[in-house]
Amino acid sequence: MFNLTQQERVVLLFIAGVILVGSLLQIVSKQSPEVRNFLELMETMDP
Repeated sequence: MFNLTQQERVVLLFIAGVILVGSLLQIVSKQSPEVRNFLELMETMDP
């Protein structure tokens, strides 16, 4: 269907992985206060 190069496939898989991990973190943080606290702590540590 799509004629993608190997590099294009790798980039698409990377983007899909980032979206998946971000979605999972949002779902878990809503259900677990410990994870939410950890994510908030990590946000405050950004330079």
